[in-house]
Amino acid sequence: MSLRFTTLLAALTAVSLALPVQAANGVFRAKNDMRVAPRDNVLIEVGGFTRNAGLDDYWCAVGDYLHRVQKTSWNQKVYVARGLGPAQAVNSRDAVLFTLDPTAAGVTPLDKEFRVVGTLSVGRAKSVNSAFYSCDRFPTLFRD
Repeated sequence: MSLRFTTLLAALTAVSLALPVQAANGVFRAKNDMRVAPRDNVLIEVGGFTRNAGLDDYWCAVGDYLHRVQKTSWNQKVYVARGLGPAQAVNSRDAVLFTLDPTAAGVTPLDKEFRVVGTLSVGRAKSVNSAFYSCDRFPTLFRD
């Protein structure tokens, strides 16, 4: 193989690996291997295959999905619509539901004075930026 062909092949491979991974069934695989899928026009379901999925895993996955797939503004707030419960849209036993529109989801945002650190309480919000950068503790091949 020529050097030029090898360089082109390497560049195409790098680009294809950097693109969002979304299966034919509409399920997105986040950079931390959690699965994300829209449940409807309001709810986003995040579930995983890891036995030890932590709170940051769910935030990371929804932030990755909203940034890379939905192209949502960094400043947009994403809210927990339901804590850990049965999954429907992703192939997982348990999932967390998130929303960008708490009113449409019937969720009352938590008061800014009411800080709950480290929970997936209904109404808790983070910016897409903050959710996405929850992924920083995960090793990845590419960073956006």
